[in-house]
Amino acid sequence: LLKLRKLCLQEDNLRTAGLLPKLIFELFICAIFCPPYVDYDFSGTVLKGRFTYSFDAIVSIITLAKSYLVLKLYVHFSPWTSERAAKVCSKYKCQANVSFAIKAELKKRPDIMLGILMGVTIIYLGFAIRTFEQAY
Repeated sequence: LLKLRKLCLQEDNLRTAGLLPKLIFELFICAIFCPPYVDYDFSGTVLKGRFTYSFDAIVSIITLAKSYLVLKLYVHFSPWTSERAAKVCSKYKCQANVSFAIKAELKKRPDIMLGILMGVTIIYLGFAIRTFEQAY
């Protein structure tokens, strides 16, 4: 996609284009899962109370990081990262990337974006709190 948009040279590869660390990070995040039949529990006492966390619960919280794939999908279909937006951004010496698209959406439709961000945050934190306090 970068080669089609002429943002890198045709002879560039992942390493020379600087995309290898991003690829390794993405593969690491997507490879996280809880293997079946792993029933390891952590337990202890805190403030005169006992707690018990399972390995499965901790890994399920970490797998929420996979939701960044929604942002990657948003980049492909957003009008703020199109060819026209990239040309305008290059004129003003900025990049039409994820952060630019989110800032532009916050400027254009703040109520919808804040509602979505608050909803996602509430769902994620609610899931994490429910998972970690399930023993109580």
